[in-house]
Amino acid sequence: MNQNRSTKSIVVSISGEPIALQRHRTLKNGMTYDPQRQLKYQTGIQLKTQVNFRNIDSFLDEDLSLNITFYFEIPASWSKRKKEKVAGKRKGSRPDLTNLIKYYEDVLQDIGVFKDDKQIVEITAKKLYDDGQGPRIEIVLKEEV
Repeated sequence: MNQNRSTKSIVVSISGEPIALQRHRTLKNGMTYDPQRQLKYQTGIQLKTQVNFRNIDSFLDEDLSLNITFYFEIPASWSKRKKEKVAGKRKGSRPDLTNLIKYYEDVLQDIGVFKDDKQIVEITAKKLYDDGQGPRIEIVLKEEV
């Protein structure tokens, strides 16, 4: 975690395979539920260990830019040559980039990093294959001035 008072940014890294948002499910009785509720809670705990909440109050009411990079594990079934060729390169297959972004936006909002995702006025995102550091998610959230 890195918080810089002059640029007002938060930088976090979450180890593990990126998670895409699943839509809420509807039961036969019409009730809806979030199938990822517990998973979002666990991800939030991992993020909270990296964010110093005493110093992020200034983020809560400002416009924000989000830069997020998803690193995916290279399939074990691929040849060594193919693995070397794609390491650190773009991943053009599933999961959908917008669902990945939305999951982490929801978690950041749930743990109180910002009040509402409508504050995010700029997003830069990409999906890459693992570059040798393991599957992970790198998030940079900056106040836009």
